Amino acid sequence: MIVTNETKGPLRVPLGKGRMLHLAPMASAHILRPATEREAFKKMVEKKLISVRSEADDPSADPSGRSVADGGVQPARIQRKGLA
Repeated sequence: MIVTNETKGPLRVPLGKGRMLHLAPMASAHILRPATEREAFKKMVEKKLISVRSEADDPSADPSGRSVADGGVQPARIQRKGLA
């Protein structure tokens, strides 16, 4: 799954098990499907703060998973709560 920050500011996306994805404005990152089933994650999608798509749904993605259309999936930082 690919999650994209649709805002003009940085976001912290909850992934569960104490993990948080720090996503820059308009950046994308790969995540696992179980994270998309969390209630907090679903609320962010409903508010259109983030969008989610499957790699299989992206016809412009090359085999490495980078999307040609958006210049590639940008790296993001995942951090556990309480760790620096």
